[in-house]
Amino acid sequence: MLPLAPGKVLKLRKLQEPLDRDRHSELREPNSMEMAIGYMPILNILNKVLVVVDVTRIQYHINPLMILLSIKHMGVMAVVGHAKEEHHDHTMTGVGVAVVDAEFLLLHQSSYSFSNLLSQIRVPLDRVSIIPDVPFRGVTRAVIGELVTHYRQSHLGGRLPAYDGRKSLYTAGPLPFTTRTFEIILQDEEDRLGGAQVAQRREKHFKVVIKFAARADLHHLAMFLAGKLPDAPQEAIQVLDIVLRELPTARYSPVARSFYSPNLGTRQQLGDGLESWRGFYQSIRPTQMGLSLNIDMSSTAFIEPLPVIDFVAQLLNRNVAVRLLSDADRVKVCKIVEGQRYSKRLNDKQITALLLVTCQRPQQRELDILQTVNLNAYHEDPYAQEFGIRIDERLASVEARILPPPRKMVNGGTVNDWICINFSRNVPDNAVRNFCRELADVCQTSGMDFSVDPLFPPLTTRPENVERALRARYQDAMNALKPLGRQLDLLIVILPDNNASLYGNIKRICETDLGLISQCCLAKHIYKRSPQYLANVALKINVKVGGRNTVLVDALSRRIPLVSDRPTIIFGADVSHPHPGEDSSPSIAAVVASQDWPEVTKYAGLVSAQTRRQELIQDLFKAWQDPQRGTVTGGMVKELLISFRRSTGQKPQRIIFYRDGVSEGQFYQVLWYELDAIRQACASLEPNYQPPVTFVVVQKRHHTRLFANNHNNQRSVDGKSGNILPGKLLPCTVVDSKICHPTEFDFYLCSHAVPPAYYAHLAAFRARFYMEPDASDGGSVVSGVTTSRGPTGPRRAAGNVAVKPLPELKET
Repeated sequence: MLPLAPGKVLKLRKLQEPLDRDRHSELREPNSMEMAIGYMPILNILNKVLVVVDVTRIQYHINPLMILLSIKHMGVMAVVGHAKEEHHDHTMTGVGVAVVDAEFLLLHQSSYSFSNLLSQIRVPLDRVSIIPDVPFRGVTRAVIGELVTHYRQSHLGGRLPAYDGRKSLYTAGPLPFTTRTFEIILQDEEDRLGGAQVAQRREKHFKVVIKFAARADLHHLAMFLAGKLPDAPQEAIQVLDIVLRELPTARYSPVARSFYSPNLGTRQQLGDGLESWRGFYQSIRPTQMGLSLNIDMSSTAFIEPLPVIDFVAQLLNRNVAVRLLSDADRVKVCKIVEGQRYSKRLNDKQITALLLVTCQRPQQRELDILQTVNLNAYHEDPYAQEFGIRIDERLASVEARILPPPRKMVNGGTVNDWICINFSRNVPDNAVRNFCRELADVCQTSGMDFSVDPLFPPLTTRPENVERALRARYQDAMNALKPLGRQLDLLIVILPDNNASLYGNIKRICETDLGLISQCCLAKHIYKRSPQYLANVALKINVKVGGRNTVLVDALSRRIPLVSDRPTIIFGADVSHPHPGEDSSPSIAAVVASQDWPEVTKYAGLVSAQTRRQELIQDLFKAWQDPQRGTVTGGMVKELLISFRRSTGQKPQRIIFYRDGVSEGQFYQVLWYELDAIRQACASLEPNYQPPVTFVVVQKRHHTRLFANNHNNQRSVDGKSGNILPGKLLPCTVVDSKICHPTEFDFYLCSHAVPPAYYAHLAAFRARFYMEPDASDGGSVVSGVTTSRGPTGPRRAAGNVAVKPLPELKET
């Protein structure tokens, strides 16, 4: 065997005579001894000719690394000289050394570097049937765990299988059978010390059938990581993911891709019988460096393990001990079992408490991630060892680029007539007047044409009178303005800090009934009146009334690639799904599009209700039969294309479509469906109108965390937050190598938002207020004209249930 030294390159020359075709079959893969760390695997042929791999492309640090071999085909490429080749203490002598066209794949990489012998492993997949059928994964895992404990050495050939909790069982090599049935007995943990009679009474008998199904070939994953296959072999990635999830699943409480435990951090009470548990997110990702293990910190809500009587007292916010029921004595000794995740929607108070728990400075989050990796001790994980997986427990280092900030250029909007209504009982009239005066001054100094005094003095009223107060005050204003030929431009609203459904009611009434622009402010800001807060509110108002806050200098000088050279429309799209427990609510799709060019700063939006939990946007393009007009076409894309032409006088010659909220498993489904809808919308405007389309998916919840290499470097870190530079009025950070996808074009952008996708997100959440006033989202409505023209009638969802259409919006 040849030891492999760093930087060693074999000298090669062409082989004069090709190797006999018959001898190709005698090539064999290296055995485990030949794969020893630091040695190059060698393939023997006829015990005379050594066939080795071309190592001229290897660049890596040797210690410690497992090298893996992936044979592409058996064509002979070159030979080492026929003379003796001395290498350290080994001397290689022979007729010649043939080199097949093969390559090394070095999986030493990533967020957490991950390596295994991908091209050597073909993981057997066995199907598991448990009789009687068990719907709970905790029970199925207990059954398989009992099976492995009792039969691993005697019947499983010493294999330690990885189980997905359902029907699939993976092993690092073949089991000594193709089909086998096992009898398993489970006994409740609490009854194991209760004597033979109790144990027998609580025993549960299961029949487990394990049957060989297929082999998951990880060689295709190695080829994909090398850029030789276009699509990721999801089954192979899933196998490795299941292997690394096996031990955390046994230790912690699994929730989706995260694991939680009261021992991973301090529990924090959220109120109403709930508490937060700390945990971590874990996922395997293919990257340009190979396979990466993505780790991030997370928190979620669990039900507190309280006595039932105490839980009820918290839930009802009263002392229930004095109102005992008939079984009160028994209720007193009952306690809620620990580890039950709360899956329903949290109230505002609980959300605030959870956000306080999860909010961390980057340096602390990085430390927590490193401590979690250390606690998980992947190098001691028996399942990882069984499958030959090793994790480099250091964070990956990547290069980033800093993009310059956009130049701030304000085009001020106009507000001549405005009013203010105060719904907070704790804010006196003089404080409201002072706030309004200072806000008006800031709007003026920001460049807006803003009237200093409101049309009427601010009105203070109770939150329960919201609809009556809004309608009455609006009517008073219109009675005064209509004879003068003017409209009410703006409503400023003061909200209590805990406003429940008040915010949603105000937006619903103003935007679907009155056609009035509104700006809400929380009571806690009225007294402080900080210059930064007032400036932020002024920017929001300016955009809502038609002004511009920022314009890229390159846009004005027409130097933005693929945007400035020809009329370009930029779309943003998102779908908002109902919260858990809201079974009657539909999903809401929103699409926005730029309405100016070349500045690309003003957007118009459309929203539409659609089938619950449907991610594909159903109203991008639609066609229906009209009794008089025949086939009629419409849809959100078509309407926004028409609106762009009205605004700019030109039809778009290029479309850039930003799509938010799509998971990796839905990429191609969304692309094929929605790109086809865009094409149809264009074709419906005029024959042969097919402008080029760039379809960009924007993902926010990817759990990839980027930390500055030096947290004290002010050139790369925001001094206030500690984050890497986030964009907007500051430079933004871009990473487009190493941790990105092996074959697809993607990149990480650290900015406050991608405007088109962010506007669509806000529009979708805002539209939910029109149907669910208590839904809460802290954003502002997208600027420009927003309408909700949907299908010609209610859509039918699955099960023949009608989807209630959104109300029409009043133009503002």
